[in-house]
Amino acid sequence: MPRYLPSVPYTCSICHTAFPLRTWFEPARPGVVQMPDSCPACGAPIRSRADLTVGTAKDLILTHYQLPTYKKLYADARGFFVKQCLTEKDIDTLEALVHDLDMAAWAAADSQEKASQKLSREDKQETSLIKRAAEEHKAGTLQQELRAAADQARAALRREREQHMRVFEQRAQR
Repeated sequence: MPRYLPSVPYTCSICHTAFPLRTWFEPARPGVVQMPDSCPACGAPIRSRADLTVGTAKDLILTHYQLPTYKKLYADARGFFVKQCLTEKDIDTLEALVHDLDMAAWAAADSQEKASQKLSREDKQETSLIKRAAEEHKAGTLQQELRAAADQARAALRREREQHMRVFEQRAQR
């Protein structure tokens, strides 16, 4: 038997149409079910994002370096930007978070946290990648590589926006 959550107001990130969004969990199939599953005005998929934080920036970096867990979720940094950011401003925010990240502190905290643990292969790989990221961040190459991925994501978001705005305009004329 499905478990329903109360309807919540949702505003489309493309056309800014507001409508109620119903959400429920169905034990028969994994995940959350949302109705509608796209904006009734422009057809854009229902997308939301968590707050963009230092943790999000760290996840982006680990995705960029292809840590298996993140590679499975996002494929690459461009995929991360597209899935985590609704607008080009969100991409700018995430880039700024990476730029301002204290990489040395992250590497030190990671080493200290894992010092007394038996590490899995992926944990060891993560520690190695964080150290590499700190070096490349200091040299500026990390930011350059992420800029290229961010530019690709911006282009993808623009194409998506243009496509759904055309649908919005066509539906508005009916």
